Amino acid sequence: MQESDTNIEKERENIKSNKVAALVQNILIFLMTFLGTASLSVSADKDPHIGLEDSIDSHDCLNCHDGLLAEHPMNHPFNVNYLEAQINRPGAVLRPIIDLPSAIVLIENQIVCFTCHNMESNLPFKLRLTLERSVLCLACHDR
Repeated sequence: MQESDTNIEKERENIKSNKVAALVQNILIFLMTFLGTASLSVSADKDPHIGLEDSIDSHDCLNCHDGLLAEHPMNHPFNVNYLEAQINRPGAVLRPIIDLPSAIVLIENQIVCFTCHNMESNLPFKLRLTLERSVLCLACHDR
């Protein structure tokens, strides 16, 4: 095996290892949140989200989460147009954009990762609003 092939193989193993670590962390956070235990914190020097605070592109998220969480863990669609979803998904019962709380961020009317997630948030999953009593869900959905 050539040295370049060895380097490529090592890089692939590093990527797999990082994805597994991210998956384990997300599973732990999810379980701890819904089991009512203390939230899991990650030190700032190890947090892979540092530097993404101003990002509005879901592709930044999918660089790491793709393949593990390409399907949203709550089965929520993203990278879709909110206005089109109001028309094409009547079962979603979406509120008018003007009624959305300021915490909910649409980028050019698109539902993106940062619509619900804020890299500066201290809430589990870096959510913009809490999941308790469905506060986050009811910010956009009328029921």
